[in-house]
Amino acid sequence: MLASMFAKPGTAASEQLKRFAAVVSRLGYDIRVPHSITSPDPMLTETVDTKNTQKAAPLDIHAGWRHSVQNYSKCGLTYPRDKLIAISGVAKEMSKVINDQYLAGLWRSQLPTTLLWSAEPNGPASSFRHQRLPTGSGNVWIWPRPLRAPTWSWASLDTAIVFFFPVTPRDKDKATVDVLEAHIEPLAGDIHGEILNGYIRVSCMLYPASLLFDTEKSPPTPSIRVGNSVFQHGIFLDESPALVGTGKNLHCMPIFFRDWSGTQTAPKQARTLILQPSGKGRGHFERFGLFMSWGTRELDVFRTPWGNDTNLEYEEALGGGKYIITIT
Repeated sequence: MLASMFAKPGTAASEQLKRFAAVVSRLGYDIRVPHSITSPDPMLTETVDTKNTQKAAPLDIHAGWRHSVQNYSKCGLTYPRDKLIAISGVAKEMSKVINDQYLAGLWRSQLPTTLLWSAEPNGPASSFRHQRLPTGSGNVWIWPRPLRAPTWSWASLDTAIVFFFPVTPRDKDKATVDVLEAHIEPLAGDIHGEILNGYIRVSCMLYPASLLFDTEKSPPTPSIRVGNSVFQHGIFLDESPALVGTGKNLHCMPIFFRDWSGTQTAPKQARTLILQPSGKGRGHFERFGLFMSWGTRELDVFRTPWGNDTNLEYEEALGGGKYIITIT
């Protein structure tokens, strides 16, 4: 089943989704497949490096999972709360093949890089985690959906998502996050099905940040301030700008750097999670969005330790600009 469903990444997205949808349907879930499914914008995603033949088989399966999930996220379930339950049978089969820990739609061996996902750019407002609902006294923002996945999982949003990292990192890629602990609490004893909660505990670099908005544009365009630097591009939020407001205090957690200095094109990138305090304890955060930056200035900002612990929230300072935090 896995071999036929998780074809190589070059397979047409529509055919791959049909296989995925067929498996989900056989498990008893009603899935609505859009009339037209296409691969994400190639500028937003990266191809899989299959030159590493030593690990070709498991990496092919992980690549197939990631690609299928991107297309599955474009579909609608009759009951959105079943988003993880509907693919639990597939996840169980895959766990047997690759001997990996399943974490609410992600896999332990692929962390931290598979945390680098976002709602598809220019997606519908319904993709945001909170929704505006009318009341007798005006509009209020609520989290209308029952918790079905931690905020760091793509399954926490009802929208099409895109992964922003290849399955196999390149030589010049440097991960800056170590996953110390990953835990999922299942509702009925099955970690592949419905869950109560989950968290990851990581060692990482942290930077205080705040959001700014250009209110003259509709919708308001976000910028992010880190120290004395303001960045205006590559910001993907999980929340509506109308809910966030200017001055929102956040933290940035870079996940990886890419520095190809000396090559012809010499791309420099930093890919960073945007976090907000969860209110569950010092150093406990929820995911708020994703920030991707390009260029020497941006890379230098996130390669230099912040150096001022008083402006940060964390569980433990490790020295050298590293901290331990928990993300739920």
